[in-house]
Amino acid sequence: MRQEPVALRAFVKVRAVARDLGWELLVRRLLELGADPDLRDQHFDVTPLDWARHFHQPSTADLLGPVVAPPASGE
Repeated sequence: MRQEPVALRAFVKVRAVARDLGWELLVRRLLELGADPDLRDQHFDVTPLDWARHFHQPSTADLLGPVVAPPASGE
């Protein structure tokens, strides 16, 4: 069985937290451990910040907002 990179596993956790629970302390810790907040959900093409906003998690969105890269011009 292939082992996924640590950053990818951490991102999956950040995405789930941002989407479902809004636990900003856990999101903060996962980011400290190297989770990439700019990785996009392959199915829905959204970021953890997008999920946080979609599921009305303002504390988590406020935490993710400053660390997410701005969209490329033309998006």
